[in-house]
Amino acid sequence: MNAKQGEVEKWVSKAEEDRFAVVSLFKLEGRPASVVCFHAQQCAEKYLKALLIHGEVNFGRTHDLLELVGRLPATAEPAEGFVDAMRVLNAFSVLPRYPDWEPSESDISAAVEAMELARSFVRKQLGLPPD
Repeated sequence: MNAKQGEVEKWVSKAEEDRFAVVSLFKLEGRPASVVCFHAQQCAEKYLKALLIHGEVNFGRTHDLLELVGRLPATAEPAEGFVDAMRVLNAFSVLPRYPDWEPSESDISAAVEAMELARSFVRKQLGLPPD
């Protein structure tokens, strides 16, 4: 395994840790909704960074999903609606850190759906199995 592939695998592994947190917490009664939304954003961010590393694209130290999507290689063309889904998730990198914000049920569902969309897209681009 070359260094680039190893780095991609590390990012995918970290993304899967965030997904595990989302899936596990989502099932709980009285779930910590803001934590679910935060980790959904984190999962998508790490998957996008894995894809950028795979494509040898520098992304710096950003957490902005729209910036990361804008840096995707031309060969990685996301489906229609992908950018809108990432825009939804983008808010969840900051809002959950504040005690005066609580996501609605539709926020939670949108976050999980957008996370899964990002995950599926990147895994397909990387040639990884869906699950």
